[in-house]
Amino acid sequence: MPDRRRTPVIVAVLVAAAATLTASPSPAQSPAPSAQLTPAQGGAGQQVEVSGSSFGGPTCGAVTVAFDDGSGPTPASTGAATWGQGGSFVATVTVPEVPVGDYRVVVEQPACEIRAATFFTVLAFRVVPDRGPAGSTATATGDGWGHHEECGRIHVRFDGTEVATVLPGAGSDESFIVSWSVSFTVPSRSPGTYDVEAIQLDEDGAESPCSVRGDTRLTDRFTIPRPGRDPDPDPDPDPDPDPDPDPDPDPDVTLALDPERGPVTTEVDVEGSGFADGLAVTLLLDGEPLDGEPLDGAAVPAGSFATRVTIPEGVAGGERPVTACQRCGTPTEVIATATFTVTPRVFVEPPLARPGSVVQAHGDGFPPAATVSLTWFPGIGITTASSEIDGTFATPVLVFHRDVLGDRVLHAAAEAAPPAEEDDEPPEAALLVVPGSQGPPNFTARR
Repeated sequence: MPDRRRTPVIVAVLVAAAATLTASPSPAQSPAPSAQLTPAQGGAGQQVEVSGSSFGGPTCGAVTVAFDDGSGPTPASTGAATWGQGGSFVATVTVPEVPVGDYRVVVEQPACEIRAATFFTVLAFRVVPDRGPAGSTATATGDGWGHHEECGRIHVRFDGTEVATVLPGAGSDESFIVSWSVSFTVPSRSPGTYDVEAIQLDEDGAESPCSVRGDTRLTDRFTIPRPGRDPDPDPDPDPDPDPDPDPDPDPDVTLALDPERGPVTTEVDVEGSGFADGLAVTLLLDGEPLDGEPLDGAAVPAGSFATRVTIPEGVAGGERPVTACQRCGTPTEVIATATFTVTPRVFVEPPLARPGSVVQAHGDGFPPAATVSLTWFPGIGITTASSEIDGTFATPVLVFHRDVLGDRVLHAAAEAAPPAEEDDEPPEAALLVVPGSQGPPNFTARR
């Protein structure tokens, strides 16, 4: 895996060293072939420009590009090269779906055995959920970004409007490469799909000092759906001048949840009203279908329905939109949204241990990419863990020698966690600490 403790100085050295990582040129090749990617950092799936010089020209065939983190090359989709003088070229390459980290990128023309190497840093940026009404809450998360003490603050911009900032790595360990997470309120916009950009800038709002390899910025997309009820999907082109009166021509489309908060695996009663009569309804959580198939149209008499769903595992903590829609994503969509707050849980395995042993702590329902502090009560020791994008974590926790015997509890607390309410189960797990051995008082073993 890539070293997650590199510094901006090392990054600059990697860039300078790229020119030396080329194949030895043949006598006809002088100077040696070279290549670069612009920008030299970005996200998986992003298109960047690859350029080179002293290659073999179109007579040597296609240019190929591969990304390698030391575990083997991953080919990248590369467009046709546009050739210039002296074997120079420009083409477009799509960053392959590879993990976050630093990659040695090999650019070559296999037909003539010409190759050069450069470097590329793969970052990650995501908005969860990627769909919701104006005024709802979403979470921007990133991975592989530079620590703020070296690289500056992350600015999150929705359709050009700054909605949040965060200091990546604040309070974390010494790693230069860090994850970050920040929640924001979706600003008022018309229904549609918008760009959400994350960009790292110094404290004066200028280009980050870590941008020696190109701007540190990535973009994701967020959709604000059409609200309310849509008209009859099959309007009569010649309506009756005296139609039967509609007893409720334009009712509000509503969605209600009971309960409105809880951990993953919680069973939730869902009730909707004001939908189109007899038309199938799809239920989504964070844009993903809930409990398989949509509700059949027969389950929506007079535009109302009631059903029960289970909050699935792998959902990050915080406010998550639950959406009910008919003709989802089409111009005649009927949609309503409610909010379910996912609360955190923590578990300890095994539930019994001796002083000096190590147990495994697991958690779910935490905010994505958040620092989680684990403390014993009673007992000593504090352990920190970082949650994944799906809000889960797993980390070893030490039971100290000569620590308290008997029952104890492991408490978990996360940064940016939603405020707890009175009925919430606290994120804590029980452990029984038993003596390591039994023997007479003051007994000393001899070897």
